[in-house]
Amino acid sequence: MLPRLLGGRHRVTARGRRDRHRAQSSIIGVAVLVAVTVLSVGALTMAAGTFVSDGVDASNAQRVADDLDRIDDGDGATRVEFSRGTLRVEPRTVRLLREGVTVVDVEADALVYESGGRRVTSLNGLVVDGRGNRSRTRGALPVVAGDGRLLVDIVALNASGPTAVGGSEPVAVTVRTNATHEYRAFEEDRYAVAIETATPGAWDRAFAAAGLERSRRDFDGDGVPSVVVSVPESVVVDLAVHDLRAVVRRG
Repeated sequence: MLPRLLGGRHRVTARGRRDRHRAQSSIIGVAVLVAVTVLSVGALTMAAGTFVSDGVDASNAQRVADDLDRIDDGDGATRVEFSRGTLRVEPRTVRLLREGVTVVDVEADALVYESGGRRVTSLNGLVVDGRGNRSRTRGALPVVAGDGRLLVDIVALNASGPTAVGGSEPVAVTVRTNATHEYRAFEEDRYAVAIETATPGAWDRAFAAAGLERSRRDFDGDGVPSVVVSVPESVVVDLAVHDLRAVVRRG
């Protein structure tokens, strides 16, 4: 007759306990490995999605900057295309000051494109790509000093049509211009030009590279500063105002 084990249970040997411990450890190890792999794949997927989204925004910004740079100060049509984002008109004023007093102010306005963290602005004939310290200008400066003269160009968008166009789907916008031009001369005195802009850093750096004195001032208290460009001596001013009479429409 076979002997009955105590308590009616099977006896577990030390070797059996070791084998069971190894099996449990293997199962736990596999579970941890699977969890780490899932988390890693999720993180990589999120990173890849962010990278692709940033790339789309950067590509759109570059394309829009190129398109806005082609807007003519004469008669013509420029097509602006982007896959997502918004193109809108923002109010901006350009002023000519004599001895600190405004003698000319023009509602120049700006075309602004934004998508994600990217921003492109067309203002007073100059395109600014980016924000803050990473922003840069494209095009010729509208203020040039030399030989006792200050040459000033003011480009007024004077836009009609929708004030904002865009969304999450591909968009095409046509900007048609039919410009008029006015030229004025101002006698010798101390002058400055103030350009209202939401990206003052880019303008400031561009004028600094041209050797012009700069300061900032909020003329109307709306929180948007103007970059004020001046020359230390008295000069004669040659002013050209280009009224684009732009028509903005989708398509």
